[in-house]
Amino acid sequence: MASKLKASDNTVKDFDVNKANCAELRQYLRQHGLPVSGSKKELIERANDSVEITKQSLEVLRLQDDNFATERASNRSARSEIDYKRMEQ
Repeated sequence: MASKLKASDNTVKDFDVNKANCAELRQYLRQHGLPVSGSKKELIERANDSVEITKQSLEVLRLQDDNFATERASNRSARSEIDYKRMEQ
């Protein structure tokens, strides 16, 4: 039986989680580093959750990254100020 999934595929465009059999669902989950145990219903739910997570827009991820960078820069600035005050003493 030819599988709809290939080991080299990082994104599977033609893969329909709801029409897949258990073996295909387990292969999909393995490729995405997710647990493969459970009933077919649980596998479908896990695969659907994975699909939803990967659909996050780049803008949301970019904003999260920008917020992290801003917070990190702020922390560096505060540490530099503390270090400077220590040097003055």
